[in-house]
Amino acid sequence: MKKGLALILILILPLTGCIKEKEVKVSSQGEWKDYEEVKGKLNESYAILYFYSNERCSACEKLEENVFSSNDFMEKAKDFLLIKVDVDSSEGGQLAYKYGIQYIPYLPTVIFLSNGTELFRIVGMATLDEFIQKMDDALKGKMGDDFPFVLLDGTVKHLSDYRGKPVIVDFMATWCQPCHMQMEELSKVKEHFGNDIHIISLDIYEGDDTDKIKNTFGEYISKWIFGIDEYKIASKYVLEGGIPTLAIFDSYGRWKYVKTGYTSCLLYTSPSPRDLSTSRMPSSA
Repeated sequence: MKKGLALILILILPLTGCIKEKEVKVSSQGEWKDYEEVKGKLNESYAILYFYSNERCSACEKLEENVFSSNDFMEKAKDFLLIKVDVDSSEGGQLAYKYGIQYIPYLPTVIFLSNGTELFRIVGMATLDEFIQKMDDALKGKMGDDFPFVLLDGTVKHLSDYRGKPVIVDFMATWCQPCHMQMEELSKVKEHFGNDIHIISLDIYEGDDTDKIKNTFGEYISKWIFGIDEYKIASKYVLEGGIPTLAIFDSYGRWKYVKTGYTSCLLYTSPSPRDLSTSRMPSSA
């Protein structure tokens, strides 16, 4: 676990510098294009990269039917380059690898770009209203994910409060035995990286309270941040429906990696190149 997760974090840690801003040209598009056809325009445009599969992704069909076919979306989409990428094709698979796309159940994945730089991504389903809001956020230049949670002392915090360093968010519960095992591995990661990262363990079980969390995970409470998912944001990231689930965000708050289950075996005994590449800054070249 320490070695595998360390590789991911080493790739994320350099992303703590500044992103140079430049003027973005708003161009009326409104039609889905092939990546190769428009890649030369990415460095001067807002863009939406839609990664999908025709063969294995029922959620992709729903997104196209409920969101992309709507008049509201098409009107707003005139401000973006719209790019569809079929991950089952050779070229699409290579592009998915480049952007660190995790396959089923992590499709559809939609990445919003400004001047070729990733702002944020949507993984899985989104309602029309949610998608339109994200389009507005992209046009305003907003970057990264954000969500609220409650510390064990009752203080409300946000993911954005921890910008500037990579953040590991550990979705867990006191009754979950693999979550206890995950804590042991997270402790090793924290010891290795120290203050170069933040770790936030969020309890998602309604039956748990502050005292129970402290009694169960007391030896780790002083090592990193613990909180409660009172705002029910876990459903966005716990895509496989189980815990523990680790979500890793880069120093800009961009969601770069997610995995359900005890992560040691998944990242140490058999780390895939796709998993490790999720932390890299994509290039539009």
